[in-house]
Amino acid sequence: SANGIIRVDKDNLDFAYYKRLTDKATFQPYFYIFNNWFSFNNAINVDFELYNSYADALAGDTGKRWTSCNYDDPGVGFPRDCAGQGRSGAGAWIAEDTTAYMSSPTACNTVMSGSGKTCKFGVIVGNVRQVYLEQPSPPPPPRPPPPPSPSPPPPSLWIAAPHTKGDLWFDAAFQASANGIIRVDKDNLDFAYYKRLTDKATFQPY
Repeated sequence: SANGIIRVDKDNLDFAYYKRLTDKATFQPYFYIFNNWFSFNNAINVDFELYNSYADALAGDTGKRWTSCNYDDPGVGFPRDCAGQGRSGAGAWIAEDTTAYMSSPTACNTVMSGSGKTCKFGVIVGNVRQVYLEQPSPPPPPRPPPPPSPSPPPPSLWIAAPHTKGDLWFDAAFQASANGIIRVDKDNLDFAYYKRLTDKATFQPY
Protein backbone atom coordinates (compact mmCIF):
# COMPACT_ATOMS: atom_id res chain seq x y z
CA SER A 1 0.00 0.00 0.00
CA ALA A 2 1.03 3.57 -0.49
CA ASN A 3 1.48 4.64 3.14
CA GLY A 4 1.03 1.56 5.32
CA ILE A 5 -2.35 2.71 6.64
CA ILE A 6 -5.32 0.49 7.59
CA ARG A 7 -8.76 2.01 8.11
CA VAL A 8 -11.27 0.40 10.49
CA ASP A 9 -14.91 1.54 10.44
CA LYS A 10 -17.48 1.29 13.22
CA ASP A 11 -21.19 1.61 12.50
CA ASN A 12 -20.37 2.57 8.91
CA LEU A 13 -18.19 5.50 10.00
CA ASP A 14 -14.42 5.67 9.95
CA PHE A 15 -13.30 4.93 13.50
CA ALA A 16 -9.52 4.55 13.51
CA TYR A 17 -6.55 4.66 11.17
CA TYR A 18 -3.64 2.35 11.95
CA LYS A 19 -0.41 3.72 10.46
CA ARG A 20 2.56 1.37 10.43
CA LEU A 21 5.91 2.97 11.23
CA THR A 22 8.37 0.07 11.35
CA ASP A 23 9.12 -2.87 9.02
CA LYS A 24 6.19 -1.93 6.79
CA ALA A 25 7.55 -4.02 3.92
CA THR A 26 7.56 -7.23 5.99
CA PHE A 27 4.97 -6.74 8.75
CA GLN A 28 2.01 -9.15 8.59
CA PRO A 29 -1.00 -7.36 10.16
CA TYR A 30 -3.81 -9.82 9.39
CA PHE A 31 -3.93 -11.70 12.69
CA TYR A 32 -3.22 -8.59 14.77
CA ILE A 33 -6.22 -6.82 13.25
CA PHE A 34 -8.79 -9.60 13.18
CA ASN A 35 -8.26 -11.68 16.29
CA ASN A 36 -4.96 -11.45 18.22
CA TRP A 37 -3.98 -7.88 19.08
CA PHE A 38 -0.56 -8.66 20.55
CA SER A 39 2.18 -6.30 21.68
CA PHE A 40 4.87 -8.27 19.82
CA ASN A 41 6.40 -5.89 17.23
CA ASN A 42 3.36 -3.71 17.78
CA ALA A 43 4.01 -0.96 20.33
CA ILE A 44 1.89 2.15 20.00
CA ASN A 45 3.80 5.24 18.80
CA VAL A 46 6.86 3.08 18.24
CA ASP A 47 5.75 0.51 15.65
CA PHE A 48 2.46 2.17 14.73
CA GLU A 49 0.28 5.20 15.35
CA LEU A 50 -3.50 5.52 15.59
CA TYR A 51 -5.45 8.52 14.31
CA ASN A 52 -9.06 9.61 13.99
CA SER A 53 -8.67 10.72 10.37
CA TYR A 54 -6.77 9.73 7.27
CA ALA A 55 -5.49 13.29 6.82
CA ASP A 56 -3.93 13.26 10.29
CA ALA A 57 -2.42 9.82 9.67
CA LEU A 58 -0.89 11.00 6.39
CA ALA A 59 0.48 14.12 8.06
CA GLY A 60 1.84 12.16 11.03
CA ASP A 61 0.57 14.88 13.37
CA THR A 62 1.80 13.56 16.72
CA GLY A 63 -0.49 15.95 18.58
CA LYS A 64 -3.50 14.12 17.13
CA ARG A 65 -2.50 10.51 17.58
CA TRP A 66 -3.98 8.11 20.13
CA THR A 67 -1.97 7.81 23.31
CA SER A 68 -2.51 4.40 24.93
CA CYS A 69 -3.03 0.74 24.13
CA ASN A 70 -3.32 -2.58 25.87
CA TYR A 71 -2.75 -5.96 24.29
CA ASP A 72 -2.20 -9.68 24.64
CA ASP A 73 -5.70 -11.04 25.18
CA PRO A 74 -5.71 -13.99 22.73
CA GLY A 75 -8.83 -13.98 20.59
CA VAL A 76 -9.30 -10.21 20.86
CA GLY A 77 -8.27 -8.23 17.80
CA PHE A 78 -7.81 -4.56 16.96
CA PRO A 79 -7.75 -2.27 18.90
CA ARG A 80 -8.63 -3.93 22.20
CA ASP A 81 -8.86 -0.93 24.61
CA CYS A 82 -6.52 1.49 22.78
CA ALA A 83 -7.68 5.05 23.27
CA GLY A 84 -7.02 8.68 22.49
CA GLN A 85 -8.46 11.81 20.90
CA GLY A 86 -11.87 11.12 22.45
CA ARG A 87 -12.15 7.58 21.09
CA SER A 88 -11.67 4.17 22.66
CA GLY A 89 -11.58 0.63 21.40
CA ALA A 90 -13.35 -0.66 24.51
CA GLY A 91 -16.38 -2.59 23.29
CA ALA A 92 -15.40 -1.85 19.69
CA TRP A 93 -12.63 -4.36 19.10
CA ILE A 94 -12.69 -7.02 16.40
CA ALA A 95 -12.84 -10.73 17.21
CA GLU A 96 -13.42 -12.89 14.16
CA ASP A 97 -12.81 -16.59 13.63
CA THR A 98 -10.40 -16.55 10.69
CA THR A 99 -9.46 -20.24 10.77
CA ALA A 100 -11.29 -20.89 7.50
CA TYR A 101 -9.15 -18.25 5.79
CA MET A 102 -5.71 -19.07 7.20
CA SER A 103 -2.92 -20.19 4.90
CA SER A 104 -2.15 -23.02 7.35
CA PRO A 105 -3.36 -24.14 10.82
CA THR A 106 -0.23 -22.65 12.39
CA ALA A 107 -0.09 -19.43 10.36
CA CYS A 108 -0.90 -17.09 13.24
CA ASN A 109 1.48 -18.74 15.67
CA THR A 110 4.21 -18.56 13.04
CA VAL A 111 3.69 -14.80 12.72
CA MET A 112 3.61 -14.42 16.51
CA SER A 113 6.43 -16.89 17.19
CA GLY A 114 8.41 -14.39 19.25
CA SER A 115 5.47 -13.15 21.31
CA GLY A 116 5.30 -15.89 23.93
CA LYS A 117 1.56 -16.03 23.26
CA THR A 118 -0.62 -18.63 21.54
CA CYS A 119 -3.19 -17.38 19.07
CA LYS A 120 -6.87 -18.11 19.64
CA PHE A 121 -9.80 -17.97 17.24
CA GLY A 122 -13.52 -17.76 17.70
CA VAL A 123 -13.27 -17.91 21.50
CA ILE A 124 -14.73 -14.49 22.23
CA VAL A 125 -17.86 -13.21 20.55
CA GLY A 126 -16.69 -9.82 19.43
CA ASN A 127 -17.56 -7.20 16.90
CA VAL A 128 -17.40 -7.43 13.14
CA ARG A 129 -15.94 -4.23 11.76
CA GLN A 130 -15.26 -3.19 8.21
CA VAL A 131 -11.57 -3.02 7.44
CA TYR A 132 -10.06 -1.20 4.48
CA LEU A 133 -6.59 -1.19 2.97
CA GLU A 134 -5.10 1.58 0.88
CA GLN A 135 -4.79 0.99 -2.80
CA PRO A 136 -1.35 -0.30 -3.80
CA SER A 137 1.17 2.33 -4.73
CA PRO A 138 0.82 3.08 -8.43
CA PRO A 139 3.72 1.86 -10.52
CA PRO A 140 6.10 4.55 -11.66
CA PRO A 141 5.31 5.92 -15.10
CA PRO A 142 7.16 4.19 -17.88
CA ARG A 143 10.34 5.80 -18.98
CA PRO A 144 10.05 7.64 -22.26
CA PRO A 145 11.71 5.80 -25.09
CA PRO A 146 15.21 6.96 -25.88
CA PRO A 147 15.51 9.29 -28.84
CA PRO A 148 16.06 7.38 -32.03
CA SER A 149 19.66 6.95 -33.01
CA PRO A 150 20.59 8.79 -36.16
CA SER A 151 20.34 6.52 -39.13
CA PRO A 152 23.70 5.32 -40.35
CA PRO A 153 24.64 6.52 -43.79
CA PRO A 154 23.57 4.11 -46.48
CA PRO A 155 26.32 1.74 -47.50
CA SER A 156 28.15 2.67 -50.66
CA LEU A 157 26.75 0.89 -53.68
CA TRP A 158 30.22 0.43 -55.15
CA ILE A 159 33.58 -0.89 -53.94
CA ALA A 160 36.72 0.42 -55.56
CA ALA A 161 38.49 -2.53 -57.15
CA PRO A 162 41.96 -1.65 -58.38
CA HIS A 163 43.90 -4.47 -59.98
CA THR A 164 46.28 -4.38 -57.04
CA LYS A 165 43.62 -6.14 -54.93
CA GLY A 166 44.47 -9.30 -56.84
CA ASP A 167 42.41 -11.86 -58.64
CA LEU A 168 41.21 -13.84 -55.63
CA TRP A 169 39.76 -10.80 -53.88
CA PHE A 170 38.28 -9.36 -57.11
CA ASP A 171 36.56 -12.57 -58.18
CA ALA A 172 35.22 -13.31 -54.67
CA ALA A 173 33.83 -9.78 -54.34
CA PHE A 174 32.16 -10.08 -57.74
CA GLN A 175 30.58 -13.44 -56.91
CA ALA A 176 29.23 -11.99 -53.62
CA SER A 177 27.85 -8.85 -55.25
CA ALA A 178 24.11 -8.26 -55.36
CA ASN A 179 23.53 -8.18 -59.12
CA GLY A 180 26.74 -9.27 -60.84
CA ILE A 181 27.50 -5.84 -62.26
CA ILE A 182 30.95 -4.30 -62.77
CA ARG A 183 31.25 -0.56 -63.32
CA VAL A 184 34.16 0.90 -65.32
CA ASP A 185 34.87 4.65 -65.16
CA LYS A 186 36.69 6.85 -67.64
CA ASP A 187 38.03 10.29 -66.73
CA ASN A 188 36.26 10.04 -63.35
CA LEU A 189 32.88 9.49 -64.98
CA ASP A 190 31.02 6.22 -65.18
CA PHE A 191 31.66 4.84 -68.65
CA ALA A 192 30.22 1.32 -68.85
CA TYR A 193 28.39 -1.31 -66.79
CA TYR A 194 29.15 -4.96 -67.35
CA LYS A 195 26.26 -7.19 -66.22
CA ARG A 196 26.88 -10.93 -65.97
CA LEU A 197 23.97 -13.09 -67.01
CA THR A 198 25.29 -16.64 -66.63
CA ASP A 199 27.18 -18.57 -63.96
CA LYS A 200 27.57 -15.44 -61.80
CA ALA A 201 28.32 -17.50 -58.71
CA THR A 202 31.40 -19.10 -60.30
CA PHE A 203 32.54 -16.76 -63.06
CA GLN A 204 35.98 -15.21 -62.47
CA PRO A 205 36.05 -11.84 -64.24
CA TYR A 206 39.41 -10.53 -63.04
